[in-house]
Amino acid sequence: MGINLVAGRNSPDESIELSYYLTQELINRFEKQYGSVNCRQLMGCDLATGAGQQYFVEHNLMNSCLKYAEDATRMTVSLISEMNESTTK
Repeated sequence: MGINLVAGRNSPDESIELSYYLTQELINRFEKQYGSVNCRQLMGCDLATGAGQQYFVEHNLMNSCLKYAEDATRMTVSLISEMNESTTK
């Protein structure tokens, strides 16, 4: 959402290329760092099931989840900053 707030389009006739590029770059960076962007793989459980939710709670995975979310946010801010630097040069 942050990427689209900054790089998204304001009308249907504007390009979506920058937004798509930045989103793909975020996915690539996150996957390079953690090996996946899939919560089921990152957490080791399926949160769509009762058993997966129980596993999540029993193994105190909220801290891991928060770390992934924080790191994704940092990566997003970095991408936006890089984009701003390249457009001001």
